[in-house]
Amino acid sequence: MSDDDTERSIRDYYRSITPTDASRVQAEVQNSIEIRRRKAVSRRGVWQLGGAVGIAALLALAVLSAPIVLGPAATPRLIGPVASAPTMSPAPTASSATPRQSSLTMRGSWITLLSASGAGAVWSADGAYLAMWTVPTSGPSEDMLLLDGNGNLVRPLDADKIVWLNAKQFILQKAGVASLGSVDTDALTPISYSFASAETLTNDHGAVALSVPDPNSPDTFHFMIWTAEGVTKALEGEVVAWSTDGTEFAIWHPKPATGPGGVGFQDTGSITVMAWPSLEQVASVPGTDLVAQETAFDPSGRYLLVSNLGDAGSFVYDLQGRKVVGPEKIIGVASWQSNDNLLVPGTNGAVNTYRLDTSTIATEDGIGDSAISSADGSAIATYFSEDYSGIHPLTLIRNGTRLSVGVPGGLEEAPVIAANGSGVVIVCLIDYGKATEHTELLLLKN
Repeated sequence: MSDDDTERSIRDYYRSITPTDASRVQAEVQNSIEIRRRKAVSRRGVWQLGGAVGIAALLALAVLSAPIVLGPAATPRLIGPVASAPTMSPAPTASSATPRQSSLTMRGSWITLLSASGAGAVWSADGAYLAMWTVPTSGPSEDMLLLDGNGNLVRPLDADKIVWLNAKQFILQKAGVASLGSVDTDALTPISYSFASAETLTNDHGAVALSVPDPNSPDTFHFMIWTAEGVTKALEGEVVAWSTDGTEFAIWHPKPATGPGGVGFQDTGSITVMAWPSLEQVASVPGTDLVAQETAFDPSGRYLLVSNLGDAGSFVYDLQGRKVVGPEKIIGVASWQSNDNLLVPGTNGAVNTYRLDTSTIATEDGIGDSAISSADGSAIATYFSEDYSGIHPLTLIRNGTRLSVGVPGGLEEAPVIAANGSGVVIVCLIDYGKATEHTELLLLKN
């Protein structure tokens, strides 16, 4: 089916459905996105928060718009002074969890940013700023705060979703209304586009990929690329990774469900790579029927780490040489350290560093079952992915300096490391299984 046919079918579908059907489709699509969001690992520079805005309006607006630009930029509108940050309440119990931030406190070597029933954070592109928020069970975020890289409050943000565009600019969304903001000013510029509950992925250079399931088939995704100048037309696939320089992105094309009710669908598909802003396809990555959506460019943009499901492992594809290179099968959650260094979890707390240029492996024992690296390759954080019964270390290695500290609870998700390696944020579960069980958002500086 051509792009025109795809857009026409989606447009006709939205014109034909009744309000009741639209509500049902919206609920189904939102549920599909939430399931995929919970499965996905943390992505660079973006965090998804709950919202009541429907996907239907987002997709319909995109496919009915001009191929490149929605319209002229909105006139800037100044927003009045925001309220000062409230103070943090005592550590919540299972029945009360209203987080607030006051003066910074310490938990061992960690700076406590939030204590709540749920929390999250994302760094700016250069690691100089940090946005953090609560994650309630339903509805919008109760609190969102902008901090500097040391955890000090810059100002509150009246939003339930944030997407960083670059080192200082971001998009805020509140109740379906999106605005362009900056760390340097309280002024916001409304933008004529709703990000709703789409999966969003920024390239840190002013472009944001928006991916939504097709309402006719939740196993099929469409994406658009948003910039301050407008939004592209809808294309098939889900954007799962940007290159560090923002000039290429990887698209995952899921396999259609098989059997009644989608029986047999296992989040598998294929990967292609497109150039930005030309939207020309530059590579089609070969793979098995087990290719999953987790994909990552190395810092140089030459190599692509492609994941398979389960024991099928991952592999590295050389986009320049058009061939598979490196280890034949990588078991575990691997990540890039630098242009040609892969961090691969081993066994018994070992982390292996695999050098693609020399095909050699260096191993460090006892430092974790997972590892992540900063975008510039200057820092590595190794950790134990789950620990609800004791204290395991997180080790932050930056420019040869090593800092190992205990994680005071089980990690709720992968740590979030600043692009320049200056700090790591974790969300951990405290008092597991007790009446006072809650999560804490903690910052480790190096």
